[in-house]
Amino acid sequence: MVQASERQGPCANPGCKKPEGARLAQWTRIPESFQGWDDLADGHNSCVCRSNDCREFVGLIPYSGPRKRPALAEGIAVQPAVPRPQFVRQIDEIWGVRCACRVCALACPDLTSHPCGRYANLAELSEEDRENKLEVKTVEYLVHGIFARSEKGMGEGKNGFPGAFWFDLDKILATITEDDLKQKLQAFEQAQQETRNEAIAAALQRKAAATAEDG
Repeated sequence: MVQASERQGPCANPGCKKPEGARLAQWTRIPESFQGWDDLADGHNSCVCRSNDCREFVGLIPYSGPRKRPALAEGIAVQPAVPRPQFVRQIDEIWGVRCACRVCALACPDLTSHPCGRYANLAELSEEDRENKLEVKTVEYLVHGIFARSEKGMGEGKNGFPGAFWFDLDKILATITEDDLKQKLQAFEQAQQETRNEAIAAALQRKAAATAEDG
């Protein structure tokens, strides 16, 4: 291990394609908040290369040059990027669902690092797109459960770590059975229906009360 003031390879991400880095490689020290030290590559110097996959692996923000942030339509929910682990070990609950329309998915294919709003980002839609039906491209679910940052973390004797992250169906089904996923989705959708019915009933009560006052 080198001194804390030095930054150099090899890259600590066990999945790095070029762990020794390119000639102009830029190394970044792993943040102290990182909790997956046991999953790192052998012989690392507590640094990762500038690859976005490697930076995301240790919880760093993906590297990018200066760019303008797109204008966001009023009312669209935006959240900061949350580093996503590679594997889902266990699903406890489904906390949410989001979709991207065809246009939004093309504009930002990685919905985890750049959410596109609830079901569509109005800022990304043209006038013609708004006049037509929404074409769903990608569906992601907010999974609360146990996760692993690498294949090593999926092995026997490994506990993984708890949290909540957005995953598409391909990522979820890579490690979770179809039956288990469907059970968790059914529970989530049933809770959504109950919440929706309660909200509609409350709105109708307020409407009736307002009508009675006016009458």
